[in-house]
Amino acid sequence: MLSMSTWPVWKGRPKDGVKEVLKSIGKHSEDFSMGRSKVFIRSPKTVFELEELRRKRVEEIATFIQRMYRGWVKRRRFKALKRAQLVFSTHYRTHVCVKRYRKLRNAAIVIQKYFRGWTARKELRRLKKGIKAKMAVVTIRKYYRMWKLRRALRRRGSKKKEVWAVGVIAKYFYGWKARRLYREMRRGVKMIAAAVVIQKYCRGWLVRRALKRHTKESAKPIIAAFMWKAMCFKYLEYLRPHLPSKSPIGGKWPNPPIYLREASDHLRNMYHSWRCKALRDYYNENANEKRRMTEKARASSLFLGKKALYPRSVKIPFKADRINLRNDPRWTKLVTETHEQRVIWADVVQKINRSDAKKVPMVLAITGNSFMLLDPKSYALKYRVDLNNLEQMSLSPFSDSIFVMHIKPSRIADPSYAKGDFMFQNPNVIEMVTKLHAVIKESVKKTLPINIAKEIQVRFKADEPSCAVTFHHTGMVYSPVCKRKGSTIEIVT
Repeated sequence: MLSMSTWPVWKGRPKDGVKEVLKSIGKHSEDFSMGRSKVFIRSPKTVFELEELRRKRVEEIATFIQRMYRGWVKRRRFKALKRAQLVFSTHYRTHVCVKRYRKLRNAAIVIQKYFRGWTARKELRRLKKGIKAKMAVVTIRKYYRMWKLRRALRRRGSKKKEVWAVGVIAKYFYGWKARRLYREMRRGVKMIAAAVVIQKYCRGWLVRRALKRHTKESAKPIIAAFMWKAMCFKYLEYLRPHLPSKSPIGGKWPNPPIYLREASDHLRNMYHSWRCKALRDYYNENANEKRRMTEKARASSLFLGKKALYPRSVKIPFKADRINLRNDPRWTKLVTETHEQRVIWADVVQKINRSDAKKVPMVLAITGNSFMLLDPKSYALKYRVDLNNLEQMSLSPFSDSIFVMHIKPSRIADPSYAKGDFMFQNPNVIEMVTKLHAVIKESVKKTLPINIAKEIQVRFKADEPSCAVTFHHTGMVYSPVCKRKGSTIEIVT
C-alpha cells in the first residue's frame, strides 16, 4: 500500500513487489537484502520509517474509505428523497388533476341539466299550445252542433213542449204538497216526544222531592258496602305480585290488614292446597321425577340430622348406573352366568383391605337379588352376596364417604363368605345406601338397619376376632386417612 504501482493489486512475484515498494520510498539496494521468504534491513531507522509511512498510508486509506462510504450514504439518501419527492409530486399532481376534472365534470353536468330543462320546457309549451288549439276547435264545433239541434227542435215540436211544461208543473206541485204533509206529521211526533220527556222529568222530580228526607239514611249502607269492596280489592291487588313461590315449602305469606286476617288465612290455605295439588299432578305425570323425589325423601328419613355428608347430596340427582354397566358387553356376558338382569346401582368404589387398611379399586354392582364385587378392568366376578344375607349397614356421623356392609354371622362361617364384612369408600354413599335400603325392602320384604356411630365393630374373617373401626374428625383432611394399629383401624377425616 506504500507504492501506487503495487496498490491495490500486484500481479507479479512477491519479491519483485517488495523491491518495487522499497524503491518507491527511496531506499537503495545496499540498505536491504532479499532472502527467499524474508527481507533483511540493515538500519533500524529504515524500519521505523517504513512503519511511519505505513501508519500514514493506513490513515489515508481509512479516510478515503470513510469519504467514499459517507458519499455513498448521502447519495443513497438523496436518491431516496428524490424518489419520495417524485412520488409525492406525482400524487399531488394527480390529486390536482382529478380535482380539476371533477370540477369541470360537475360544471358540465349542471350546464347539461339546465340546457335539457330549458329544451324540455320549450317542447312542453309547444305541445300545450297545440293541445289548446285542438280543444278550442272541438269546443266550438260542439257548441255549434248543439245550437243547430236546438233550432231544429224548436221548429218541430212546439206542442210537445207545452205538454212537457204541464207535466213538470204538476210534478213540482205534488212534491210541495207531500213535503208540507210530512212537516206537519213530524211536528206532531216531536210534540208527543216532548210531552213524554217532560212527564219523565216531572215524575223524577216528584220522586226525588218525596225521598229527599230519607237519602242520608239509605246512603250509609251503600257507601259502607262500597268501601269494604274497595279495601278487599286493594288487598287482593297487593297480594297478587307478592304471593310466595309455587314450592309447598317456600315463601312467606304477606301480612294482611287486621280486618282481613280471617280471609287471609283462608286464602293461604287455599293457595297451599293448590300448590300441593299442582306438585302432585306434576309428579303423577312424570314417573322418573316421582321416583327421584321418593328416593330423596327416603334419604332424608335415613340421614337427616345423623350424617354430616347428607346436606351435600340433596342437590345432586340420584343415578342408578354411574359407569354405564348395562351397555358393557362384559357385563352382558356376566349376566348370562349369574342370571342377574336388573341393575339397581353400580359405581367404582375403594375397598379397604383388612390387613393394612389400603384402598383397592373395585366395581360394586347392586342388583335385585344380590350385590357383586367385580374387577374394574375385566369385570371378572370376585364376590357375590345375596341381599337376604346382608345384616346391616354402618356409617360414621361425619362427612367421610366410608361405609361397612355387615354379613350375617351364620353366613361368615360359610366358605363362600369367608371374607366376612366389607368396608368401602365412595363419594355417593348416601345414594347407594338409599337405593340398597329400598331394594331390600322391596325384594326381601325387610328393613335394612342403618347404624351410624363413631366406632364400628367389623369382622373381616370368620376365624378372626372383630376389629374396631374408629372415626376421628379433624376437619383438616380432604380425603379420609386409614391406618391399621393392631386390632383397630383408625380413620381420620
